[in-house]
Amino acid sequence: MSSPEKAPDAKRGREDEEEILLKRQRAEAAQAANALGTNGEDASAAKYFLKVLIPNADAGRVIGKGGEQLKTFIEQSGASIRLSSSDEVIPGSGERVITIGGSLHEISLAQQYIMAHLASPRSGEEADPAAGDARALKFLVPELTAGSIIGKSGAVIKDLMATSGATIKVSQPADLLRATLERTVSLLGGVEAKNKAQALIYERIASLPEEQHPKEINYSCLKGG
Repeated sequence: MSSPEKAPDAKRGREDEEEILLKRQRAEAAQAANALGTNGEDASAAKYFLKVLIPNADAGRVIGKGGEQLKTFIEQSGASIRLSSSDEVIPGSGERVITIGGSLHEISLAQQYIMAHLASPRSGEEADPAAGDARALKFLVPELTAGSIIGKSGAVIKDLMATSGATIKVSQPADLLRATLERTVSLLGGVEAKNKAQALIYERIASLPEEQHPKEINYSCLKGG
């Protein structure tokens, strides 16, 4: 008779564990940021932030049991990686934000590891060779930066698509994430094309004034979204 009650308890247990891991992750990130702030050389080192969007349902696969999968991504890429909490989601889509920080190479590498893992089959599922191609790569950029990705009359985005082979879409101003003044860039196509497009976009972002670079943001402003 008691078995029907165990599933909700187990689910709550997993959610509690996830929240504890996220709080620990934030504390470690804050300590690291403070340490960097006391060292002039480290503070001035080039660091970029790539904010990837994933369905809330996929967050557990990114974190892994006891946070082990997340640690693996960090060790493999050298980037810092943290997720917004389960209640800090994009309004309408319910997507969570993975904030990846590091050099241009590190953030691209982390994104590739994460997306490849999400495209891989779950336990008991058959592998789908087209899974990686079917999944869109979506990330947030400041509203101020969106125009530089599009270019005058769309010239820049057309060149980026021609060079990478990916389809690139930037959300409309009307769809602005008002809480953080960010817009969504969506990449569609083969895995290699999407990875190349993401790298090219960030090479362009790196050439822009620093105020146009994506910043690390506390997404608690999205609670209840």
